[in-house]
Amino acid sequence: MSSTATDRIAIIAALALVVSGTVHLMDAPDTMGDATYLGLSFYAHFFVTVAAAAGILMGSRLGWGLGALVSGASIGMYTISRTIGLPGQGEEVWLEWAGIIAVGAEFVALGATVLGLHLMRSVRPARVALAA
Repeated sequence: MSSTATDRIAIIAALALVVSGTVHLMDAPDTMGDATYLGLSFYAHFFVTVAAAAGILMGSRLGWGLGALVSGASIGMYTISRTIGLPGQGEEVWLEWAGIIAVGAEFVALGATVLGLHLMRSVRPARVALAA
């Protein structure tokens, strides 16, 4: 795949991460009322997604990996919070707007980051071979 395709995937991944982080940032104050640790985790989620997005846009393999990790973990926590629940959390609704937007963005980010990591793995050996 060309570098322009990789650049496009990077932009998609970064935007999806920022959307997810922004939704969590907007929802954090309300979540603090349910359980302080949840609100703090929402603030942390925002900062981690912004860091991952910046790393991805700078071409950092760590950024791609962090983006995949935070997206996958967020999808898992969304599922857990709506099935068995989390300590101190009220009953969660599957189809609330913030959750749908965030988890949708996280699925997009997860797919894009996994693809980006795959492309980075396949592009590096080709560059080394050309340099030799």
